[in-house]
Parts: sequence; structure tokens; C-alpha cells
Amino acid sequence: MRRSQLIEFHDSEWFPLSLRDAVTSTLQHVLNSTRYYELAAPILASGMRATESDRVIDLCSGGGGPWQKLIRLIGESEPVSVLLTDKFPNLACFDSNQSHGDNGVDYFPQSVDAEAIPSSFCGFRTFFNCFHHFPPDRARRILCSAAAQGEGIAIFEVPERSWRGICSTILMPLGAIALLPSACPFRLSTLFWTYIIPVIPFVMWFDGLVSCLRAYAPDELRAMAPAVSAYTWKSGTLRDRFSPVSVTYLIGYAEKPPS
Repeated sequence: MRRSQLIEFHDSEWFPLSLRDAVTSTLQHVLNSTRYYELAAPILASGMRATESDRVIDLCSGGGGPWQKLIRLIGESEPVSVLLTDKFPNLACFDSNQSHGDNGVDYFPQSVDAEAIPSSFCGFRTFFNCFHHFPPDRARRILCSAAAQGEGIAIFEVPERSWRGICSTILMPLGAIALLPSACPFRLSTLFWTYIIPVIPFVMWFDGLVSCLRAYAPDELRAMAPAVSAYTWKSGTLRDRFSPVSVTYLIGYAEKPPS
């Protein structure tokens, strides 16, 4: 199945901000319910240990990513801090997540373009379920930028370009309808656009379908990674028989020389 560079509704500049926030927060809640981040945690933790990094810059964070629980898995032995960023930051959801207490997760309230990361943002870069938004030339530039600046980078994607992935997108609107009451933040307008006029379930199904068609395979991700001396790249698919999803990943980093 060939990759198609289509457009997702919530990724468009014209899409209403209130609906975008509702979609990203509900989407994140549905994805986190699969506990896919438990598959990603060992890979990310090993990369951070190899680079002696204790700070994460999370790009395209959407509704906050999996970090409320993932940070506990990768920071079991050493404290880790995480900075959430996004081109369209979901401030209401970020604030809601922070209200649960100080757990090392913070957010940057202004727009951050993943292709033009401020030089002051130092740390291991992560992308969760968002790298498929970038066409190959832009995706390659993101990888090259991380390698050129000596920063580790890790990409984890649940969307899968396969018939299995496409068929599973029907679960997205069903998940939205079932899990919306517990998603953050609670708004009456979100209930209206879900249960009265089901815009949010439709967008989640359509964008989920497009995400699968845009998704990269492990070998495609690896082929985009630059050949840099002393820089390690690994890609593959993570599966667990007890998990309803698989995770495609690419991770790259320059190991710290032994002291």
C-alpha cells in the first residue's frame, strides 16, 4: 500500500480552535487507554540512558501525549523532566494535566514549529503519533536537524499503513463516544459536537483513516535518517500479545563517550 500525503481536518489552519482542542484531547485519551506507551517506554529509556539525558522536548504534543503516565516509567531510576510543545498548543488540556500535581511535566504556552525548534530547547526530542503529518522532505529535515545538533530523537506511531490499521479506525469514533466524559477538559460544547451533532467522532474517524494512509513503515523511517558518524539509528515495530495496538518506532542518538 503506497503512502498518501492527504490532509487531516484538525491539522489544518482553518479548523476551529475549540474543535481542534476537543479532538486532540479526546484523541489522546482514546490512545492512552490502549496503554501503547508501555511498549515505547523501554526503547525511549534506553536511548536517554545512552545519552545521559534527563530532559525531554516533546513536539506536536496535541492533548498532552502519554506523558502523565509515561514519565513514571522512564524516570524510575533517575528524575526526568518533560516540556510539552505544539504548533497549536492545547492550553486548556495542558493546564488540566498540570492540575494533577507537579510530576516533572511542563508546557510551553506559545506556538512551536517542530521544524524550527528554538536553540534554547535542549533535550531528547520525542514525537508521539504525529510524525506522519510531515511529508518525506520535511520529515527528513527534522531528523537531520536533531542529528546536526547532537540531540537524541524518538518517534512512536500507532497509526499503521495496512488494512489492519485502516479497519481499526472505526474504533476511534466509538472510543470518543464512550470515553469523552472522562477526557479533559470538560466543556458543554464538546458534548454538543459529540452527541448532538457528531462532528468530533466523524473527524476522529476521518483523521484516523488519513493518519493510517500517511503513516511511515519502519524501513521508510530508517531510510530518511541521516548517516552521521557516531550516531545510532534503530527502527522497528513493537508488539505485545496483551496490547491491542502495535507501535512503529525510530530512535536516533549519539552515545556519550565513557568518562
